[in-house]
Amino acid sequence: MASSSPARPRARWVRDVIAPAASSTSSSPTSQQQQEEEPEILGEASPLILPEDLPQSKIVPQQLIRSFYTRYPRRIILVRHGESLGNVQPSAYTVVPDHAIPLTREGYAQATRAGEYIAEQIEKDGPSAHAHIYMSPYRRSVQTAEGIANVFPKAKVRRRQQDVQLREQDFGNFQDLDRSQRDMRERLRFGRFYYRFQNGESGADVYDRITGFQDHLVRDITAGRFSGSTTLVLVTHGLALRVFLMRWFHLTVEEFLQVYNPNNAKPIILERDVENALCNLEQKTGKFEKEDMPSHWFDADATAPWRHTKSLYRIRQESIEQLSGLTSDMCGGCCGETCELFDDQSTKPQPFD
Repeated sequence: MASSSPARPRARWVRDVIAPAASSTSSSPTSQQQQEEEPEILGEASPLILPEDLPQSKIVPQQLIRSFYTRYPRRIILVRHGESLGNVQPSAYTVVPDHAIPLTREGYAQATRAGEYIAEQIEKDGPSAHAHIYMSPYRRSVQTAEGIANVFPKAKVRRRQQDVQLREQDFGNFQDLDRSQRDMRERLRFGRFYYRFQNGESGADVYDRITGFQDHLVRDITAGRFSGSTTLVLVTHGLALRVFLMRWFHLTVEEFLQVYNPNNAKPIILERDVENALCNLEQKTGKFEKEDMPSHWFDADATAPWRHTKSLYRIRQESIEQLSGLTSDMCGGCCGETCELFDDQSTKPQPFD
């Protein structure tokens, strides 16, 4: 086979999915020779799709698209820490560093109940399903993560890792109650999102570091670090949790300010919803044209995603109800509405997983 550059290897995943759909078309001797000469690579996180692999009819199999996106985590669960000593006794902040504030007995019980609920969700995904837990390094968050993880068999929690970016908003060092009350009144006059506490942070500062965490998380998801049977559990704090959702759904500052913290240890669930996300494509027959394929499937050097990872997840209605002030309209149109393009059952694609 004459070529100016070495043949690029293709993954078995590509051949298994594409070959049946392409078998109806005749293959040229050149393409047959190319298949014989190119070795197979097993276990790639993101298999490379070559243009010649696509069916000549230009219609891309729905199974191909779904097999790509259903490798993403099944769900992302956000959990505010359980009830802490600071929640029931604010004076504790005057003598105990914020990062060292522990859970109360009730807080640990809340964490255990959250773990039981999360375990029920994961159990529905089959025997290979498991959790990957991220947590704030603050003591109350670590204890909450432990309470959640202890519900699972060891093999069901693949990894637990702390991430400093998930910590609580910094309100300064040891807090003086009188000064804290003055600061809170001043924050209302100045603006809650932009007010920076002395020796501490503003809400905008928290937004910046949560953006960094989220960018790395999305990059890992897109790269295939987590399997499709993974549930990501993020144990954090009230404001950080709301900022995560603000960044994920691109809420305005005004929208963010009308949303309030969920109760302690109440899971907020974002579920992978490939069917509805793909309905946003410009198609009405359930078929996807070759031109609609993501460019980075053809070029190993391209990194721009075709469907942004965030658009493949929707927030459960019950989770919206846990966040006072949040509405479905604020969630990027990805809150579980049924796809209207597939009302005709004959053209509706079947779930891949």
